[in-house]
Amino acid sequence: MLFALPHLFPRPQSEAGEGGLPVIIGPEYPLAGDYAEQLGTSTLHVGDANSRANYFSVHNIWTAREHTTGKGVKVGILDWCFDYENQSDYYAGFEDFTGIPIPSGQGPEHGYWMATVLREIAPDAEIYALNAVSMSRSENKWVDAMVRAVDWAIEHDLDVLTLSHQRISEAARGPWDAALERAYAAGVVTTFLHTPHERNLMPGFMSKESWETAGFDVNIFSYDYNTLLAFHLKQYFETPELFTSGEEEFYHSASSTSPVLGSFVALLLELDPDLTPDQCREILIETSYPARFKRTPESDAALVPRVVDMGAAVEQLLTQ
Repeated sequence: MLFALPHLFPRPQSEAGEGGLPVIIGPEYPLAGDYAEQLGTSTLHVGDANSRANYFSVHNIWTAREHTTGKGVKVGILDWCFDYENQSDYYAGFEDFTGIPIPSGQGPEHGYWMATVLREIAPDAEIYALNAVSMSRSENKWVDAMVRAVDWAIEHDLDVLTLSHQRISEAARGPWDAALERAYAAGVVTTFLHTPHERNLMPGFMSKESWETAGFDVNIFSYDYNTLLAFHLKQYFETPELFTSGEEEFYHSASSTSPVLGSFVALLLELDPDLTPDQCREILIETSYPARFKRTPESDAALVPRVVDMGAAVEQLLTQ
């Protein structure tokens, strides 16, 4: 059951920063008590959480959307909890690579969240739900499922692949790196989180993490966690110190950076379907801008050197 909640976050503030760089301040977090009585539902959904001006302004999305909506671009999301059974009209297709029966009544959560994020930015992209992640199995098994999902995407001419998952260990990287090479050779743009690889366009956070060691290509502003299972929200209510310490971020999570970046690529590919993965990376980096990011108004400002500017990226592509 979906239960629509009101918007939980104000738009971020901005201020003049050191060296004249803009400062982006993250959104405040919700108060637990206001929604505790809603926990009788199985899934809570914050409708249109990502369409507000804060997210679209940081990356100048509205300017880009004057020219492109991602129409005709095929984007595959490697994830889980898509709720395809009840949301089939939302997707262009669904494929399972885990071989594990999907529990009856499994609600929309992580995968559906990724899809809604992508749809907010590239509303006319064709979204394929690729059920390929299962943390209940050994790493080798879920890496194998993800590799098969990548190969399926290549075979079916998908254009972009996203993945929001934990970093794969070095011991399991061989098959995964080979899959990335095959995707790159086929012209598929991958925007996989936690996957430093020369063939992967990797999203970076608005954080202090070392740029050189992390392997980020561009900085992405994380989008709201707009859909979650009620027991996760209940866990937050019971342990708010985890949330405020940053150890658990149910609403404002790094996971969204992969579909955000994937949707940016979809906007570019509608305008020029022949762009290669390297050309997409080059355009997004060349048109990015430096800024400073403050998690809260009281936080220290961290330098984020390559914040994506989609308006500038589209303009460059149209004037080449």
